[in-house]
Amino acid sequence: MNVLIVVDFETAEKALRKKASAGLLSRLAMGTALLFEKAHQMITVNDELRTWLSKSVYSYEDHMSFQTKLFKATAEYWQSQVAVQSKVLGCYGEEVARLSIASKYLAAAARLSKKVVFSLEDARKTLADKFVLPMLQQASKDNQIIYFEVTLQTNIY
Repeated sequence: MNVLIVVDFETAEKALRKKASAGLLSRLAMGTALLFEKAHQMITVNDELRTWLSKSVYSYEDHMSFQTKLFKATAEYWQSQVAVQSKVLGCYGEEVARLSIASKYLAAAARLSKKVVFSLEDARKTLADKFVLPMLQQASKDNQIIYFEVTLQTNIY
């Protein structure tokens, strides 16, 4: 399936200048993830492009895969915030599920961390250690003690 992805740079710029909503940040992160995913697909199916890129010391295929996982984790993190802000029935279970998905994407990206530039690994580590994992731990604990909401099984592949 071919997906047309349009990045609205004006919207992205506005989001960076002022405090944007969690929903907007999630959509921007998922749009970025889809761009990296499409670039990764192009590398894997286009033999000429793959041959040309293989001449480089740096693995752009791993770079695209890492970035896809990192931005999908970011999108899931922000969607977990959207769920909690909605205050609808099941929102706390959804928060746990989305944070769990984000942690799985971050773990998958970690397996590629030695193959990408240091700054990307630093970004992954910051997202994991300062945001996703502490929030997942707290949200899981709160859900088990207070809310008792169903948490969906989460797979990323």
